[in-house]
Amino acid sequence: MPAINETLQQERYRIIQPLGQNGVGAIYEAYDTVRETKVLFKEISVNLRKVTTLTQQEELRRRFSDEAKILTGIRHESLLPVYDFFSEIDRHYLVMELADGNNLSELIEQRQKPFALSDVSNWAEQMLDALQYLHAQAPPVIHRDIKPQNVKLTSDGKIKLALSIQNPDLKVNAVAANQSLHYLPLEQIWLGLDSASQKVIANSFDEKSERILEQPADARSDIYALGATVYQLLTARLPIDALERSIDILEDKPDPLARPERINPAIPSEISDILMKALEIKRENRFDSAVIMRQAWRTAFVRLKERAALDAIKQDEDLLEIPFAEQTERRIAERRIAAPEKSENEAENTREIELIKRRLQEAERRAAEAEKRLAEKQSKAFGENESPATIIELPEVVFETPPAAAAAPEVVAYSAELAQPADEFKDLFAVPQKDNKAFRKMFAVAAVLVILCGAGLGVWFLMKSNPVEPNQATSSQMSLTETTKPAPTVEATPAPSVETTPETSSIETPSLPTDATETTAVSTSLKNKPVAPAPVKAKKQTLPAAKTAEKKAVTVDDIINDNN
Repeated sequence: MPAINETLQQERYRIIQPLGQNGVGAIYEAYDTVRETKVLFKEISVNLRKVTTLTQQEELRRRFSDEAKILTGIRHESLLPVYDFFSEIDRHYLVMELADGNNLSELIEQRQKPFALSDVSNWAEQMLDALQYLHAQAPPVIHRDIKPQNVKLTSDGKIKLALSIQNPDLKVNAVAANQSLHYLPLEQIWLGLDSASQKVIANSFDEKSERILEQPADARSDIYALGATVYQLLTARLPIDALERSIDILEDKPDPLARPERINPAIPSEISDILMKALEIKRENRFDSAVIMRQAWRTAFVRLKERAALDAIKQDEDLLEIPFAEQTERRIAERRIAAPEKSENEAENTREIELIKRRLQEAERRAAEAEKRLAEKQSKAFGENESPATIIELPEVVFETPPAAAAAPEVVAYSAELAQPADEFKDLFAVPQKDNKAFRKMFAVAAVLVILCGAGLGVWFLMKSNPVEPNQATSSQMSLTETTKPAPTVEATPAPSVETTPETSSIETPSLPTDATETTAVSTSLKNKPVAPAPVKAKKQTLPAAKTAEKKAVTVDDIINDNN
């Protein structure tokens, strides 16, 4: 047994620490100075009591070398690859990859309770796939050392099975480690028994079974070891070794190996049947190959799914016959039994929801009170400002403003103050600000006033910019006509038409009496005898629109001055 820091194979490999002990030797962690990486050392001891001559020792090394060469050519995702091998005196060594993660033995010791069926099923599928690959080699490669210590579980959930030498002559001291007996079939223990023990056990076998028992290990031997490993993973118990079971059966006692479902009720009976068949004492009663066991394993899970579906349908049919209230009570009771912590969490959540509802109601009540106070303050503000409406006088336009317009800033400030939530509730929620209808109405009135003011100012400026000269001209002509109108006995001469040309733009005034006596008589007669004015027929002037506005109106004084 090499010591720590001891070097082997011409100082290429340096022992770091031992990792465990098995029936054929020990397992070490070592450092490969050539690859500059850590490797796994698997030691295989040889009993020199049966190897006495140098020729026999050399033959043993040759056979080990032949077997090791086969292992170096094996590559499978669930098998640790073998890099190198060598022999030194009474020991042989296999150099393998050192995978990350823990072996299943360490996980079992840490957990101290059964693993989930789904996880174990996944691991068993991977190990059966690896055994199927090994047994399909030519010649078949028999592992002969399957146990939790030789199975690594990587960080990504992959299985890595460490290989071993299948030469039966190299396993003459397999009974050295008692713990390994729990995973070894009877045919592998048989070589380590004395002749008397072999004879006693053989008496319980018939001639055919005895011949099969004495044959070298085969695929069915690996099936037994795999079944024992899965049995421990699902029950957290070491399976009773095949030697003890054989002795009890020899004494006409029942098989002391308990069915897995009796230890762990969560294991279905279909899985228990498969494991008990894999752990049969007589190898002819086990599965013939890993392929058959893998198929049986998958079939069992298919049946489990079908049974679960039928149970669900049956349960639904039963529920149809049960009143709804009773169904509800049953489901509530099942949930409380299955998940008491969940019920406590639901009760706590219910209490929190009730508390939030109460706080929300209180906030709504406060918001209503704030709205009421706001309405009262607004009505009070309108009452204090009940004064005659302010009148804005503009030329020909009068606008009125609402009496309480000046109170708007105060109302806005008050509503903004009320919109702030209470400090104790601001971290929980925020109450949205209410719409102020009165405030919006005042804004609408102010907008209308602004529009009307703008319209009035526009009309006023328009009137200022356009003088009323045409009206004055019309009134002057009317007064002229009335003044020069003759008395009833005097025939008035109609005013001649005014001819205007674009070139001269001149106006010809009508001829009036030039005699002063006639003028005085006309004036006196007009004063003494008022006569209703007769309609004056005047010819319509045909002045252009652009030129008419520029002519000066003709008055009576102008006509008199012209005559003088």
